[in-house]
Amino acid sequence: MSLFGFLDHQELELFEKLIQVSGVGPRMALNVLDCANWSAVEQAIASSDEKFLCQAKGVGQKLAQKIIVELKPKMVVLASAKTKSQLTTGNSDINTAATEALMALGYKKAEAQGAVRQISGKFKNVDEVVREALRILGS
Repeated sequence: MSLFGFLDHQELELFEKLIQVSGVGPRMALNVLDCANWSAVEQAIASSDEKFLCQAKGVGQKLAQKIIVELKPKMVVLASAKTKSQLTTGNSDINTAATEALMALGYKKAEAQGAVRQISGKFKNVDEVVREALRILGS
């Protein structure tokens, strides 16, 4: 019996998909995941990047092609589901991260939340939100 550990749920999901491919066992799947993070591996599969997959120990061109053929349709479905999820939760996650960053800089929670709330939805990444919130808090 073998025990495998994963950094996050997405890595586990990708591992489970990889071992469903004929010719890919648990060790081979771990080799693929060891060559980069799970999102880079998913991207390589979705973009049919055989060379990337061949970087993993024991993965040749034929096996890389097989992985791509069997998993690419699943990666496209996963990508569209993740995009929809990010669209609905993106601003909330950005605002939370920005508030936490401002609190780490010494601002009180209420101050940080107030500044972030003023600019909610105007920016697409945490850095921009924090920068603008600092400008607001500084004025």
